[in-house]
Amino acid sequence: MAKCFLILTTLAIIVLAGASKVSAKDIQLYAGEITVTIPDDFVKLTPDQIAIKFGNNPRSPKIVYADTPDRMKMTIAIGHKPGVRMPPFNNAAAVEFKKILSGARNISKWNAAKAITTKSNTVLFFDFETPALESVDYNIRNFMIMGSNNGAQNIINVNCTTDIDTKCQALIDTLLLSLKM
Repeated sequence: MAKCFLILTTLAIIVLAGASKVSAKDIQLYAGEITVTIPDDFVKLTPDQIAIKFGNNPRSPKIVYADTPDRMKMTIAIGHKPGVRMPPFNNAAAVEFKKILSGARNISKWNAAKAITTKSNTVLFFDFETPALESVDYNIRNFMIMGSNNGAQNIINVNCTTDIDTKCQALIDTLLLSLKM
């Protein structure tokens, strides 16, 4: 586990060193139960903008940040569900959740499904691609981080179009290095 985190940290440093410096801020959510780094140029979406991206589903995230509210090429959605009992976060749990996700979504490519250690605890990490709208020539890259604390399930989804994959990878690496939940 520590070796995986060290490799991820090293990769993040390499990616971020090669990228232009991005200004970001730590945001505390849900009475401080989640702390996540959000780029300064991202904006918090309104409920109407969230409905455009995720539909009017009661299970849709309530907190979403995006690079631009009109195009939403990169989004960070944060969900928090109190009272949800979660299994231990390990690679066996990642395999089980991968099966559930595969059955619930149209996943065209899996890149990762594993347990990783962040700054504060062990979480499940998923990296997969789903098709975009038929009129678009690229996929959507989905990074999902699932964790829990104080009897609540926390899910963070970072989505981006695959045409900006490098920028999205740098964002997820930064987020993983700073995440507390």
